[in-house]
Amino acid sequence: MSDIMEVILKGACVGQAIYNVWHFQDINDLGPVGLAADLALGGPPSVMTRLMACLCNDYTISSILTRSNIDTTPGPQIETSLGSTFTGAVADSAGALTVSAVVKWLTAVGGRSGRGRSYFGVIPQSRVVDGTLHNDEITSLNLLVAEILSQLTTGGAFFNGDYAFGIWSDVLSQFNEVTNGILRTAAKTQRRRQLGVGI
Repeated sequence: MSDIMEVILKGACVGQAIYNVWHFQDINDLGPVGLAADLALGGPPSVMTRLMACLCNDYTISSILTRSNIDTTPGPQIETSLGSTFTGAVADSAGALTVSAVVKWLTAVGGRSGRGRSYFGVIPQSRVVDGTLHNDEITSLNLLVAEILSQLTTGGAFFNGDYAFGIWSDVLSQFNEVTNGILRTAAKTQRRRQLGVGI
């Protein structure tokens, strides 16, 4: 299915590669080149700023990989430098590298195929208290979710309707556009970090 684009935010924290994988539908058939060109502007800047506001200052990101996703076989890919390195804005070091916040993405489709999730981390150690996200972290993450929804969906300002952020199922070869996101306030442990899993 050649109209699905896979976007990988390539980050790192204390020597550990940390990737966040998002999927977009290529509505106007512009391909990875068009999407990469848009992302070269900064990811977009407002989303990247909100993302950095959630993360510890040990976290950095300097490039984004954009590629076609044809069924389960990746297509052509483009790695785009953001022109500068984005660094986590919270003046605190990382807690455990596996501790993340989880956002559950919802679509208009019911059932498991209509849901997805993203892991966001590394969470600053001062923003997790007894396994629960601190209020400051909850506020920052909710602002990030709102910015993603306002910028990256079909009606969003950043892509001008060319691409839509959503959930891609390899099993069903099905894409559903995201309509809402819900933050889980409990900190989650991500047991594996590999391409395709998330941050």
